Amino acid sequence: MHESRSSFEPLFITDYERLKMKTTLRRKALAGSTAVLAAFALFGSGVAPASASDAHPVYLNFETADNIGAAAAGQAFEGAGAAISDSTNLSGKSLKFTKTGQAWSGINLLLSPITAYHYADATLHTITMDYWSNDSTPSPVMMALETSVPSWQGGPKVTKAVEAQPGLNHLVFDMSTGTGWDATKEWVTIALFPNFSADDAGYTGAAPITNSDQVYEIDNISINGGTAANVGGADTPTVAATAKVLTFEAGDADGNAAVGTCDGSKWACAFEGAVTAIVDAPAKGNGGKALEITKNTNQWAGVNLYNGTDGYIKIAGTVTFNYFSPDTVKSPVQLQLVATDNSTANAAVEASPGWNHLSIDMSTANGYSGSKTYQKVVFFPDFVNGGDVPSYSGAAAVAPAGQKYVLDDIAFNGGVTPNLPAAVTKPVMRVGASVSGTAKVGKTLTAVKGSWTGASVVYSYKWYRCTVKATVATKAAPLASAKCSAISGATKSTYKATSSDNGKYLRVLVTAKNSAGSVLSLSKTTTAKVVK
Repeated sequence: MHESRSSFEPLFITDYERLKMKTTLRRKALAGSTAVLAAFALFGSGVAPASASDAHPVYLNFETADNIGAAAAGQAFEGAGAAISDSTNLSGKSLKFTKTGQAWSGINLLLSPITAYHYADATLHTITMDYWSNDSTPSPVMMALETSVPSWQGGPKVTKAVEAQPGLNHLVFDMSTGTGWDATKEWVTIALFPNFSADDAGYTGAAPITNSDQVYEIDNISINGGTAANVGGADTPTVAATAKVLTFEAGDADGNAAVGTCDGSKWACAFEGAVTAIVDAPAKGNGGKALEITKNTNQWAGVNLYNGTDGYIKIAGTVTFNYFSPDTVKSPVQLQLVATDNSTANAAVEASPGWNHLSIDMSTANGYSGSKTYQKVVFFPDFVNGGDVPSYSGAAAVAPAGQKYVLDDIAFNGGVTPNLPAAVTKPVMRVGASVSGTAKVGKTLTAVKGSWTGASVVYSYKWYRCTVKATVATKAAPLASAKCSAISGATKSTYKATSSDNGKYLRVLVTAKNSAGSVLSLSKTTTAKVVK
């Protein structure tokens, strides 16, 4: 039998309310809870609470058979509302929490003295849930734990805040990293504060959003490793979505699995005549290995990249990747997610010739639903079907036969695609080379390289002895008309004039070079003939 909210509210939430609101009424309510606490100390065994090692697995899915979840619906506080109903954005039934303008509004999800559950102990300290946020920007969610002695009576508490993105989230609260965690304590109560983080000193994410009557959906809460089988109900517990980057290097099993043709024996494979291979990444990318996709004339040719064997994708945001197009004009790239019911979500982005660092927000993809679990990723180079992606307005597909497109570092679920290296251009001369010093035998002359722009520029020098005085710097070696000859061994930035230079003019040729190319700068001659 579950007690009413009013009997147990002081056990969990009033420390926050008392500290923040400082109302006399709440102080009186807290003072009156001593008898209730004494009763809880005798719950179950009649002598003391069970040890933390006796923690039971709990799974709250808010379906018909979930009595613990049903009890939570009546535990909203500080003006908040909570009700179990058919899910709008998740699956089956969910707990819909309506937040008020009161910062401390929240909900008690589990009151262990009622249920005899003990959770988040030294070995079972991670709690997960599916969470839908209607906020238009990221917002925090705080979870709080207490022992059988509430914090307002001097008992310990733990708070942990995480950041939720707009739309669907699979939230993971590792309470062992929370503020106030103590592995020796038996944490027996839990509360959730949507769009709130003020009590967690370690939180560094987005700030709370000040709004009222905002609705959040909560579902599939797993405590102590609980699954649907522990409670019953129709929902299937979600697997924590793993941050993923397919690099196609030797150790990337998921990336390398995409090599080969679909023949019914595996899912990750090339289809509709496409051919895949692991190759050295084309120049000006990030190097290493990459996935080469040879496209034929079939517009549907593509590759199944990933089958979610280590966790459902549940993508509610951006997928990034590096992509090389051999096309000479812009062309589209389409990404597809396949849900567990085989429905799809499709989005496309425009690629330029050469290397591209691309991103696609799949939460806005055509056909995307936050209530579905997407576990497969499909890639279509140089393709877009208007029916699949009606919002795409970029270049049309080129799709010539035999074109080789290259994919690298595709990332989702928080994985990061490294940026491409900055484009290197060959040096540009702003001020030409010149010679400084006295034109006299035995004196040292210095090459002044001038002024250049460009990355990673290396300079080299070559001195010339001439019989004709020049008055203009050039971007080439001396012409025959200058009657110059290279001085053997004179390849440094300085040169000491010798007797062979007497009566001649000296010039220096500066070469500025980087990976993109080289540029020459030939100085004017010295102001006078070399003299003794």
